[in-house]
Amino acid sequence: MRRSVPGTELAVLAVVTILYAMLLTIEQPDFPIYLYPWLEHIEARGVIGAFSEPFSNYTPPYLYLLAAASLLPLSMVVTIKLLAIACLTFLAYAAHRLMKAVGATEPTAALLFVLALPTVIMNGPLLGQCDSLWVGACLMALAAMVERSVIRMALWAGVAFAFKAQAAFFAPIALGLVIKHRAWPALLIPPAVYLAAVTPAWAAGWPLHDLLTVYLKQAELVFQGNAPNLWAIPVQAGLRGFDLAAMIAAGVAAAALVAMATRARLSAHALLLAALVSALVLPFLLPRMHERFFFLADLLALCLAYWRRDRTSIALCALTQAGSALSIIAYLGLLPWLNAAASLFMAAAIVLAIRTLAISLRPPHNHSPAAG
Repeated sequence: MRRSVPGTELAVLAVVTILYAMLLTIEQPDFPIYLYPWLEHIEARGVIGAFSEPFSNYTPPYLYLLAAASLLPLSMVVTIKLLAIACLTFLAYAAHRLMKAVGATEPTAALLFVLALPTVIMNGPLLGQCDSLWVGACLMALAAMVERSVIRMALWAGVAFAFKAQAAFFAPIALGLVIKHRAWPALLIPPAVYLAAVTPAWAAGWPLHDLLTVYLKQAELVFQGNAPNLWAIPVQAGLRGFDLAAMIAAGVAAAALVAMATRARLSAHALLLAALVSALVLPFLLPRMHERFFFLADLLALCLAYWRRDRTSIALCALTQAGSALSIIAYLGLLPWLNAAASLFMAAAIVLAIRTLAISLRPPHNHSPAAG
């Protein structure tokens, strides 16, 4: 028998809907710098002609969606926000799909939990960002991992990377499983997906070399970072010059995660934990991270808590959410030291996640009685 929707869930849905509507017209500081000029370029050149030349530091897949949304007779701010909210439906579906793959109780209810998550509300309706696209693709890849489909996992990982380079936070676990299963052809899938994603823009006239180096150009931007990570306190103290050390530390962590995924026997629980550790540790160690770059960790922690419903999983979700939310508040309120405090929540989440993963990887004890 299908469970009826309780009044509480309907009330939460109503509150979320009202809150989304209230945030719809709030402009963010980066809109006039980035998104408005992109929309103006699209409107001036047309949805196809706009791609005849580089006009954004984003890869084309998001810009295709922005071009389609520009056809709506709406203000620019509403167009941007509605697109972000529409993309949240994919994120919610991806979380539902992951919960179904792991056999969670009532996976459909996970849709509402995702849409009501504070950092989801901040990322979509408030900030107008579309991180839900690459994060949702990572969740779909993880669901494929749970179902032991390496090819489908690689396909979704490629989709995630085509939207944002931050999909690399998920890469160590995916690479480890490819190596473990010796599924070498899967390594060709993400580059092929990326190439397919940029081909329409290339066909319209956007130079291929520019399309293939978008992420390299993003890395050249002079930006010290405002993420709640290891460097939050040094940045606020005015310290500089730690980029090389940070890159080495992140490289060592990524290599350790690849090795773990290659050798360990990962249950569905361990897979979700390993992905969470990767999504927490890499942006925590890397420099020049934005406050939004723990968004994958936010969703993985929520999915883990929704599925397991134990104290440790709920604590992981709370710590991750506190760190991300405080960092976004610091960014919006220009309160840099609040971000430094948020980094302590992230550090605590990492310690707890690694400890929980280590416990999940321990071999079961053999309680067979000794011979008499």
